[in-house]
Amino acid sequence: MRWQSHSLESSASIIPVPPCYYIAGVLPENGVVVDCGTGPDADLSQAIMRSFGCRCHGVEPTRKHHAALDQVVAASGRRFTYVGRALAADARCVRFHESKTNVSGSILADHVNVRGDEMITYEVETVTIDELFELLGVAKIDLLKLDIEGAEYEVLAAVTTAALSRIDQLIVEFHDHCVPRYSTSDTRRLIRKLRAAGFYVHSRDGINCLFFRPRPAFVEPTVQR
Repeated sequence: MRWQSHSLESSASIIPVPPCYYIAGVLPENGVVVDCGTGPDADLSQAIMRSFGCRCHGVEPTRKHHAALDQVVAASGRRFTYVGRALAADARCVRFHESKTNVSGSILADHVNVRGDEMITYEVETVTIDELFELLGVAKIDLLKLDIEGAEYEVLAAVTTAALSRIDQLIVEFHDHCVPRYSTSDTRRLIRKLRAAGFYVHSRDGINCLFFRPRPAFVEPTVQR
């Protein structure tokens, strides 16, 4: 997949956010950010809180990260909180595979880390995108990040149009390079679904993708596939 980078002809621009993300324009100070796959440091959430003051909710099933995330919660004055669940396509308990050597594990047994690392496995509760609103007690989500190690394919295939209409921006890291059951064709299919739901797409590398709603004077970036 080849991507072409374009500037947006708008008063709002594509803004880089550490460590490797982009958002479209400025987030409201009272905005809601949901960070699925925080890792141990919740890097994106911390950068968003510093820059925009938003309240951030983490979703992170990896048990070895929870002690570090508890420190982020305390340091943020509880502007950051998290739930120890996995984002999935339906509500159930699943087996989570935690790598002893890598930061990232997965609910998918064929993820490259799961196949190659020494693992600890345990059951975790799941939550769907549609259920996030009730679980977190929010009416809408200003920014939803998905870094969920291959689970994004089933999760985004299952999400309803109604739920997507309550989300302004999504950051998705696609893992077709890490999970052999998926390919760039699957990534393109999800991009088409999100564009059909009214999102524009922006990416610099074809892996980390920003999906955002059009605003006045926005010109949609062109994507070469």
